[in-house]
Amino acid sequence: MIDVQGTPLNRPRLLGIDEFSTLTNLRWRSWGSSKATATGHVNGVWCDGRCPEGGFPATVELSGLDDRENVSYYTRARVVSAGLPHERAAELSELHLYVPEP
Repeated sequence: MIDVQGTPLNRPRLLGIDEFSTLTNLRWRSWGSSKATATGHVNGVWCDGRCPEGGFPATVELSGLDDRENVSYYTRARVVSAGLPHERAAELSELHLYVPEP
């Protein structure tokens, strides 16, 4: 995972997971192995006033670790939250993360 300047991220507290959704207040239980797991909140432009303040409680799992030179990138993400609208829950269940070209 990288930020908008292309800098690799390490245990980010805030993460734009796709063009419509943001994960906030992330607390990482694991990082650096084949899977990284965190809890936090998810919200986005799709909330349109329907989300609780701060967003829905959520768990994110990153996987598909791709090693490049001296940096590794997670290539997939899955966000789970009981409060999400059905269509957003389906879209966030399997995301492909951007990885820079080698």
